Amino acid sequence: MSARLLRRSAGRALTRARGWKARHLPRGMNIAGPVIQLYIHDALRTTTFSFVNFPSLYAPRGAQSYRYTVECRGSDGAKFGRQTLTVPAFGAVEAEITQLFGTELPPWGTVHVSLRPTSFFTRHDQHLGRLTPHFYALYHEPEMGFLALVHPQTEAWAGGGPLEEWRSTLLIDTELAEFVEAFQINPTARSVTSELRVYDEDGVVLTSASTVLPAFGVRRERWVVKDLGAGRWVSLGADRLAAPNAKPLVFATNRAGLISGSHS
Repeated sequence: MSARLLRRSAGRALTRARGWKARHLPRGMNIAGPVIQLYIHDALRTTTFSFVNFPSLYAPRGAQSYRYTVECRGSDGAKFGRQTLTVPAFGAVEAEITQLFGTELPPWGTVHVSLRPTSFFTRHDQHLGRLTPHFYALYHEPEMGFLALVHPQTEAWAGGGPLEEWRSTLLIDTELAEFVEAFQINPTARSVTSELRVYDEDGVVLTSASTVLPAFGVRRERWVVKDLGAGRWVSLGADRLAAPNAKPLVFATNRAGLISGSHS
């Protein structure tokens, strides 16, 4: 048998094995690893997370409760705390970051969220395949004067391999923004050196900042828009990200002090 046929045969066998796993293994053995997201709790903002029991919505006949385990890490990647929340069938749990980990936590860092059924051996939701934790982060002023809702960023990655240059398609209007902040996470267990860049509308680099992101750490960069010497629009980029889809979260503050945020 030729090498090509052997590879095809091996590929088909792997696909069949994955299909068998999805159909027969207990739910507790068919769930993805933790999903990582930024939290902020500084003088201006805090973060509220919403955790939904989404498997019960798609498998209502055998609906059961699920547990979200939430681990908090500071900007240096060091573990700060861990909480487990039980979300009932068809239910949801909303929690502000200080409700989970107190008021003395670092001003920014990450949460690592894992998902598990309360019954390890359930198979009522096997048709859903491999499940990944899903939740949303709401960054807001305590009085809700401004807010930004952002989906989860990325799964934890093993790391390794070359990382490509990245350029955001998000355009920031310099006539409205006074300050621009970028929070970049490292969702891997290894340190990564990354240079963040601010581009003008013609693709010229206006300024840049390079730093070493520790394992599971976070960096923050802040620019005064008027000091950039830009035209109408600016955008962000990097020589490399710490992992695929680990794009920075960007917050723009306007002249009235209102903050908008988005996944860049």
